Amino acid sequence: MVDRHSAPGIPEPARWVATRSAPTGTRVDGIPLSRQETVDAAVWQALLDTADKAVVVHDGRRLVRVVSRRAAELFPDLRPGVELAGVAGFTGSEQNEVETTCQGVPWRWIPTRLDEDHVAWQGDSAEPAEPWCEKCAQARFLVNSSRLLGSSLRRDQTLRSIVQLAVPTLADCCAVVLPAKRGRVEWWRYSRGGDTEHGRMGQHVLRSVTSLAEAFSGSATKPLPGQPVPGARLDWLLEPDFGDPGSVVVVPLRHEGLDAGALVLASNDSRDEQLDIVRDYAGRAAAALSSAHSFSEQARATEALESSLLPSPLPEVPGIVWSACYRPAHSGIRVGGDFYDVYPDSDGRALFLLGDVCGNGVEAATLAGRIRHTVEALRPVETEPTKLLHRPRPPVLYGTNSGLSLANCMLSTGA
Repeated sequence: MVDRHSAPGIPEPARWVATRSAPTGTRVDGIPLSRQETVDAAVWQALLDTADKAVVVHDGRRLVRVVSRRAAELFPDLRPGVELAGVAGFTGSEQNEVETTCQGVPWRWIPTRLDEDHVAWQGDSAEPAEPWCEKCAQARFLVNSSRLLGSSLRRDQTLRSIVQLAVPTLADCCAVVLPAKRGRVEWWRYSRGGDTEHGRMGQHVLRSVTSLAEAFSGSATKPLPGQPVPGARLDWLLEPDFGDPGSVVVVPLRHEGLDAGALVLASNDSRDEQLDIVRDYAGRAAAALSSAHSFSEQARATEALESSLLPSPLPEVPGIVWSACYRPAHSGIRVGGDFYDVYPDSDGRALFLLGDVCGNGVEAATLAGRIRHTVEALRPVETEPTKLLHRPRPPVLYGTNSGLSLANCMLSTGA
């Protein structure tokens, strides 16, 4: 619940009145000062608390300043002073309408700019009211979870969403444990009323909760009951003031490309009746995490390929000032069919290579890189630009890309 005495005040209301003798919005002289005084912040807070919609106000730094009672009840993490990013489904960069989920129900938030430094978000259920049905709520939760988990292919954002979406519907605290390099494990955690946290620890963390090592290694295929081991370090799973959990459930995370990992759910009360939905949620989380992992690997491979094909930095040559701007035709990748290189000699001269593969994209960039590497390999045995330009044999350069053509030239500078 919001502490109204510590909640920051709302910008004071406009001191304008309207009468028959003055147009609406015109300031009227002679009005007693008592009728122009601003209303206390506590009154505005009480007014917000009577609203049917959830209301959240943040400042220019994306710090939450005002929270209505309905917003605080539905999203306990929305408190004055916390960052909006990562709370209640917000990423912190939204400018337009946002959809989040709460207890399996989608919520739509609409922003209204109050002034240069304050934005108010009004939230309401995105679905028409209907009689409560536990199975229907679980189905809506899974559907919305799948949509939100699949909305990002960034690994960090996917892990953050996995632990956040599970709270409070499935547990009061959710953690994901994954293998890391050098025999360590990586963990992500989110607790009701806390922040998303991330860290790495030794594999002894797998012995801190019963059944965790079994689920992590892949020898288990279904949710397992777990209990914290007395004396074990649990700061990766529970907040210091969490207390003894009423129940702990450990679920393996398995999917194509994801060989090890576990989802750990801790609650203050027993939630044994939710094991089916927990298993379903873990499967969807594993699929989303596997997709994000595959995308990250492909992105790293593409970045490595791009780096190998990018032009080298221009060297210093006496008497010459170089300047270059490299802009590929496709914005999706940073390389294309245009290429250039400068090869300085020890005698002060330099060889300048300029070429254009007639095409674009990865195929053109690959052929351009092959030409650059071939010319660089031939320079120790051939220094004459004309002979060097014609020495590479077309089959060596083109390979199977017979549909591509190129045009290039070489310039040699004098000492």
